[in-house]
Order: sequence, then C-alpha cells, then structure tokens
Amino acid sequence: MDFSEIMLPSQRDKYSGHIYRLRNKIESKIDREYDAEQASIPIKVESESEDEQGKGMLINTDESLLTSLKMTCSDNEDPFEDCDRTGLPTAQHPEKTVPVPTHELANTSVSNALSVISKQITSMAEKITKIDKKTDRMQKEMENILDRLGRVEKKVGISLATLEQVKDSVVVDEVGSRAENCCQPGFRFTFKKISTEEEFEEFETKLGTDEQYYNNVKKWLLMQLPDIKPNKRMHLALDILMERSFFAQCNWTGYSRNEQKVCFGIRTNIFKLFADIGSNKFVNMTELLVQSFFKKKLTHAKERAKNKSMTSRVTVKRKIAETMLAKNQFT
Repeated sequence: MDFSEIMLPSQRDKYSGHIYRLRNKIESKIDREYDAEQASIPIKVESESEDEQGKGMLINTDESLLTSLKMTCSDNEDPFEDCDRTGLPTAQHPEKTVPVPTHELANTSVSNALSVISKQITSMAEKITKIDKKTDRMQKEMENILDRLGRVEKKVGISLATLEQVKDSVVVDEVGSRAENCCQPGFRFTFKKISTEEEFEEFETKLGTDEQYYNNVKKWLLMQLPDIKPNKRMHLALDILMERSFFAQCNWTGYSRNEQKVCFGIRTNIFKLFADIGSNKFVNMTELLVQSFFKKKLTHAKERAKNKSMTSRVTVKRKIAETMLAKNQFT
C-alpha cells in the first residue's frame, strides 16, 4: 500500500501548498530570465523561423527549470524522488531496511539448534556414565553381600550339624543313664499286654497299692523309651502296655449310645505312671497334660486299631532293650 493513500489531510495540504509556491517561483523566475535575455541579445534576423525560436525557448526553459529544481532541493535529497508523471513532487516514502538473506537466517538458526542439542547430548552422556558407575558399584556390593551370606550359611550349617551331634550325644547319654539305672544285674520283669477290662482294672489297682510293682513297671518302660520327646515316649508306652483293639473299646466317660465302653477318665494311677515316664530334664509332665494326651488318643483309637505299623516298631525297640539288658548282665 502507498503511504500517500494513508497520509493525513493536513500533510497533503501542506505538500500541495508547497508545490503551488514552487510553481509560482519557477514561473516568475522564467519570466525574469526571459525578459533579461530578450534585453541583452540583439534583434535576430527576421528570416529566423518561429519554430527555431520556440525550440530555443524550450531548451532554455528546461535548463533553467532543472537548475531551479536543483537549487530548491537539498544536497541529500533526490529532486525527482517523489515526483509523479506531471513533474510535481509527491509524499516522501519512509526508509526501507535492507533485508537479510533468508538462507543466512536459516543457517544461523540451524547452527544454534545443533549447538543446543549437542550440549543436551553431552549432559545426557555424563548422566549415563554416572548411572553406569553407580550400577557397577551396586553390583559389587551385591556380590559382597552374597559372598557374606554364603559364608554365613556355611557357618549356620556347621552350627546346626554341631547342635545335632550335641543333641544326639545328650540323648544317648540320657538313655544310657536310664538304662544303667534300670537294667541293673538281677533285674527281672515280665508283663503281658492288657487286652480286657479285668486286666485293665487289675493293673490300675496294683499300680496304686504296690509301690515296688510301680517302680518295676516304670524301670521296664524306661528301658524301651529311647526317644526324648514326651508325647512320643507316652505314645510308645501306650502301645507297650495295651493292645490297640482293647484301647479302641475305651472312652473318657464310659458312656456310649451304641455299645458299652470302658471308662478311662478315672485311671489316676496310670496318669501318674505316664507323667513319670513322659517327663525329662527339659519338660515336667503334669496329670492335666497326660489327660489331654489320652483324650486325643481316645478320639482316634479306632483308626489306631486298624494301623499295625507301630506294633512292629515297639517290638523292635523291645528286642533292642532286651539285648542291652543281656549285655549288661554278662558284663
């Protein structure tokens, strides 16, 4: 868009007045020069054509007009810069900035972007290097921890093996001491497994009335109970003293809807005997603990009667105890 189209009306009037004044000056100057020239030159020959005189006037006029235009304009301005086709000056245009080539701007922006990207890549590489170093350090620490754990496991394994050996030696010593105390030279005791209610009542009564018989039964059972755990000791003693088929005919109260049962809850002498043989130097069995043991066994008495595996174990242990007794007698 031309700046002359958006120029304010006051500025347009100002330039128009200037143009008019300039035109008047030029016309008056041309007239004066023409008059002086006519006065100074001699009268020309009449043969000179009117056309040549007109051409001279036009040439002189053009030269004087150009001279006056150069004199009215400043040295820094072009007199024909704002002149239109009629020879009149127009509004001045603002100075135009020299545009920078587009490819130079593009190269500059690309170089700046590449420098920023290179800096970011460098910082990321440094961070990755630090992470790698930390990872290597953590792996070394994990290897050290695993090595220590392996050594600890070995020490724990050695300690457990040592404890097992100590435990076995303690059990052997305790069983040997019991065997030495019970299996004295000249000790003889025979016992028939309880299989009827009459034999059960007789055994209960004899334990309460005959102290010597009670001690002999206790010694005889201790010879056959090498295990140190109280429940296992009482479990083995029950299989040694009673037939499983008879024990299945017993219950705690003696009452049953389908068949008659043998009452087991009133056998205090048997409870005392099992408390003595079940106790060791670590656990002291009470009558309440023994009663709880028998209640559990009576609940599963029928299942135990069908399983005959424990009888063979008890028989083997009884033979081992008899062999140890015979060796002690001969030595």
